Amino acid sequence: MGAFFVNTTVYGPAQGELAAALSDRSALVSPTVRRCTLILDEACDSQFQEEIISFSAVLSYRFRCPVFSVLVHDDDALFYWLHREGRLVDVYQSNPGVFAPPGMTLSGTAGGNVEVLAESFEVAVTPDLHAALGTPHEHNSKYVCETLRHRDLVAALELPAFSVGLGYSYFKRGDAPGVPTTEFILTAQAPRDSC
Repeated sequence: MGAFFVNTTVYGPAQGELAAALSDRSALVSPTVRRCTLILDEACDSQFQEEIISFSAVLSYRFRCPVFSVLVHDDDALFYWLHREGRLVDVYQSNPGVFAPPGMTLSGTAGGNVEVLAESFEVAVTPDLHAALGTPHEHNSKYVCETLRHRDLVAALELPAFSVGLGYSYFKRGDAPGVPTTEFILTAQAPRDSC
């Protein structure tokens, strides 16, 4: 079984500001690194895309900043949604065929705007970023495991390295290698007994 996780990176606002804004949710908020703060939200961890998109849009609108949400499903597909000032400006799916109806074959990747993504995080457009978005999910590709694609996106966008493969449920059960867990803020609604 592959990885299942969702995480959201907010570019701009600091950890304390975000934790205060999320006091009505069950979430974990990382330390801010290079203006990036990772949010692990329990409701988003359900992998319901509508919940993730709504959560990201509201945060982006409230703070007038880029918000980048990533979903990895069984290491077979990586989705992302990028919002700026509340607007959805970029969408990506690494493996459109993963949920295709029987008999329908889809290949390649869908969406993903390298320039918009790089501009949102104030990084250069690089060959690594192009490769991370453009390489299809195939059994003989370097992204047969979508957590590896997530790792390369995180590196190319200069997001916190500890965000790779990390979701709310993984963090709560202690499966967060390399993460400064004591530096995460638990929101008012997050259960405190297992952190």
